[in-house]
Amino acid sequence: MLRITGGRFRGRKLLSLRGDDVRPSGARLREAIFNILADVDGTRGVDLCCGAGTMGLEALSRGAEHVVFVDWSATSLRIVRKNLATLGIEDQATVVRADVLRRLRVPPAASPLSWLYVDPPWNYWQRAGSRRAIADRLVEIVADTASGESPDLLAEHRRGPMPFEGDPRLRALDTRTFGDAAVTFLETVAGLDAAPPSAPSNEN
Repeated sequence: MLRITGGRFRGRKLLSLRGDDVRPSGARLREAIFNILADVDGTRGVDLCCGAGTMGLEALSRGAEHVVFVDWSATSLRIVRKNLATLGIEDQATVVRADVLRRLRVPPAASPLSWLYVDPPWNYWQRAGSRRAIADRLVEIVADTASGESPDLLAEHRRGPMPFEGDPRLRALDTRTFGDAAVTFLETVAGLDAAPPSAPSNEN
């Protein structure tokens, strides 16, 4: 059972997913990330590959105005909806079933976008095609929803190299490690919104 680490719902329990491949963002990681972001009060964000929605729910607890939760798993999204209902904040969320590896349109509720957190299954980071697709989604969502200042983009991945190395559209600003996990803070590079050419790869 997970618990929210800060804000008005601090200490409240959340339903979580079960399975060997499930690794919800831990409490220490979540607390550290929101300490770095400092103030999400009144913001709008996207929890991409949201799983049980722990990052987005944490943001709502800490004052975010609206969060769009996106995942392909219907089971994950049922858990998100149950957690939202338990906290009584369904009106502050939009739940979208979509595949991060394909073009998606984020609802207008995400605009203007302040932050986006993406945490796909770690095996996605091992495949060049999946990495390119996730980079495409980040660039597309920023282009569709951002206004004025560049939003905070955060990618959770296995400890090690930043997964978007070599993609000129995304620039790494910082990486923090938490045990086996790492979170890289990113920004989009102005004027580079087209997908880079695919390099030959032996990855499957």
